[in-house]
Amino acid sequence: MSRDPAPDFLVLGLGNPGDRYRDTRHNLGFLLVERMAQRQGARFENGPGPSRICSFTVAGLRGILAQPLTWMNRSGLAARSLLDHAGGPDVSRLLAVTDDLDLPLGRIRFRGGGGPGGHNGLRSMIEELGTRDFPRLRIGIGRPESDGREDVVEWVLEPFRPEEWPVVEECLARAEDGVATFLEDGIEAAQNRFNTG
Repeated sequence: MSRDPAPDFLVLGLGNPGDRYRDTRHNLGFLLVERMAQRQGARFENGPGPSRICSFTVAGLRGILAQPLTWMNRSGLAARSLLDHAGGPDVSRLLAVTDDLDLPLGRIRFRGGGGPGGHNGLRSMIEELGTRDFPRLRIGIGRPESDGREDVVEWVLEPFRPEEWPVVEECLARAEDGVATFLEDGIEAAQNRFNTG
């Protein structure tokens, strides 16, 4: 039996598993990869290691959309397992999708690497992968009015308010276009086109 060829890319949407967290600010990564899968009629199934995966194609490239089942703070375990199992892609073809407190709601930003920026999911990935040099897409959720630690934790685990959903939907559509640009043309093209403001 021959093994499938290594995928061209891996898009890892970070979030927390379970219905309780489904539409929370911290789960924008999950929401984006679910949206991308739905557009192609793809279904998530249990993947290697602690993740749900589905196959995905864009511009003739074969890839995997994934959601860690590890809780946000241990996302790196799923990333490492997926990369090991797939025999690639290398970390330059891995795109981590996260929420970002420091960007206003509705803004997106691509980065080619860097530190975790206070994000525990990215911190876990950096530790497990042994590098900070992997692309990421940060999706803005803004900050709560009060910026104490407990307020921030409560904020990221809250569902979006009904009046925020139109902004979230428009943002996810732009993020989806951004992912396609990243996969087809690379991180610099995605940054030039989608990093605004």
